[in-house]
Amino acid sequence: MGKTYPCIEPSVRDFIMNSPMFFVGSAPLQGKFINISPKGMDGTFAIIDDHTVAYLESFGSGIETLSHLRENGRIVLMFASFVGTPKIMRLHGTGVGHLQGSAEYKRLLKEHFGKFSDKWPEVADHMRSIILVNVKRVSDSCGFGVPEMEYKQDREILLNSYSERKLGSANPNKQRLEWTRERNRYSLDGLPGAIPDVGTGVNWVPRNYAKEGLQWVSRNAVPLMLGVGIGVAAMRYSKN
Repeated sequence: MGKTYPCIEPSVRDFIMNSPMFFVGSAPLQGKFINISPKGMDGTFAIIDDHTVAYLESFGSGIETLSHLRENGRIVLMFASFVGTPKIMRLHGTGVGHLQGSAEYKRLLKEHFGKFSDKWPEVADHMRSIILVNVKRVSDSCGFGVPEMEYKQDREILLNSYSERKLGSANPNKQRLEWTRERNRYSLDGLPGAIPDVGTGVNWVPRNYAKEGLQWVSRNAVPLMLGVGIGVAAMRYSKN
């Protein structure tokens, strides 16, 4: 039987912090694609308090989660037990992305990701962002369909490559910088993303408010037309 918790209580905290990986889900308000991303690496997840968590995220071949959060803030994190008693834990909430180079990124990195920073000092300063999540709902489910798998170790391929890239620094790997800027400029549905800039960290791609306005009108065209129709009918009825 599934259970809902009032907050991230001690038993939930223990389950989460003993999970070597988790999944992040997000979606745009309108578009063709939703997104699910696997996350891992020791020291990149932190529980701030009973209703707040954060995770450190790297550059990748896309920028779905950050773009979705910038548009609507919706996010869900899922943890699963692959050994021992089966269980799935979900944290639903709203999230904000704090980009590398920002004051909030630096504060969160210093206060909550010291273990990762100590192990990978050259990497921590050149990740993409820290996602801060305000948890609105905490729940679990059985997880009976999840297979048993044994955790071996974290892969260090990505982190080793980051030591060489130094994206957002004064001396980045130029080839990797251009590749990353191209892949992180927009989401699959065309939402603006965030790109590394030489010496300044990571910066948001400017939002196109005219385009977003047209998308809102398109998304709400039917209820708008229905509302206008009802209003006109009501005015005619009142005159009679």
